[in-house]
Amino acid sequence: MKKRVKEAEKLDRGKVNKDYFYPKRLLKQIEKEYKNKKLETQEPKIEPVSSIPRVDKNIQTTQLPEIQTPPLPNTPMPVVRTAALPGTNTNLTRTQQALLSPEEQIIASRRT
Repeated sequence: MKKRVKEAEKLDRGKVNKDYFYPKRLLKQIEKEYKNKKLETQEPKIEPVSSIPRVDKNIQTTQLPEIQTPPLPNTPMPVVRTAALPGTNTNLTRTQQALLSPEEQIIASRRT
């Protein structure tokens, strides 16, 4: 704190209120106040958490009835129509068809 006073004197180049930077009286009061007090160094006791919940023997649990769910009706398998897609005779992959321009698609189909 004495260093702070010296730094303030350098910056201000005048008379500095030393009590603002180094309040000796206030620090002495705080020292007297806490001189005879004991600091608690013990950590607070924390109960361990178990992953198994405790069950009290006095509590009676009621069992819920099983829910009867009817089976799903028969659903047909989806039909994938690959032959009906436009441009399937070009021998291009779907990625090539999506990314290439029409002129580039013609050039790529000639290579294969």
